[in-house]
Amino acid sequence: MALVQEIISKATIELKNKNIQSARLDAEILLSTVLKAQRLDLVLKENQNVDFEEEQLFNQLLDQRKNNEPIAYIIKNKSFWNEDYYIARGALIPRPETEILIEMIAKKINNRKKNLNILDIGCGSGCLLISLLKEFSNSRGVGLDISKQALEICKKNISKYNLHHRTRLMHGDMNKVKIVNKFDIIVSNPPYLKNSEYQKLSKDIKQYEPKIALVANQEDGVFFYREIIKKFSSTLKVGGLLAFEIGDKQWNEIKKELVNNSFKIIDRYKLINDEIRCVLALKL
Repeated sequence: MALVQEIISKATIELKNKNIQSARLDAEILLSTVLKAQRLDLVLKENQNVDFEEEQLFNQLLDQRKNNEPIAYIIKNKSFWNEDYYIARGALIPRPETEILIEMIAKKINNRKKNLNILDIGCGSGCLLISLLKEFSNSRGVGLDISKQALEICKKNISKYNLHHRTRLMHGDMNKVKIVNKFDIIVSNPPYLKNSEYQKLSKDIKQYEPKIALVANQEDGVFFYREIIKKFSSTLKVGGLLAFEIGDKQWNEIKKELVNNSFKIIDRYKLINDEIRCVLALKL
């Protein structure tokens, strides 16, 4: 048997040797998962023995990380907007910057009891849709995705938070599905990378995360924004909100599309490098 601190130290060296930058953090997350403990509690347990079965399981998970598999897929969990979500290959791993979309919408709608109809286009794991349903307790939502795999993951998260009665999932191409409802909020984090940008991503992403959720249309990163604005603006109520996460150097073109289709930009979120990452628009 080995001590907690010994296992973490050894694993950190092994991960660093594989050029994994977050080596110690990853080792701690994996061991805390195996021990069913909080990561910060490992400090209190550093001189505790880890039994043989636990160490074996840890080594299996460590091997997965050495092969660049993202932590979220290994432990089947990712935190987003104060909740934990079941995550598996087939759905994009939620990113912290995507939480800005929830923050923007919540800031504009003060009445948390308001009856709202919400549409999440490309719902993936369901983190955006579920976060909004939890934020607005009388709201109902539709999640649309072209990936059956992603929708199965989304279903598990809907079940976890007991939101069946307020949620409907739809499978299909957004340009082919028929949606007759009118919505108060449409939210989307669609694929926005050009193929050339995708090729530059890290192995963690390229080897494991679904390409269909990342790449837009070869060399046209704004393809899906044009399609969403064109097809779904008629399903958004006047005074309704449209929230997008967008890619680098896409702001000017998306802004033009929105303005030309009767939208008013009411909020935007800028990264430290001055790139606009999130935008909120009002239907006029």
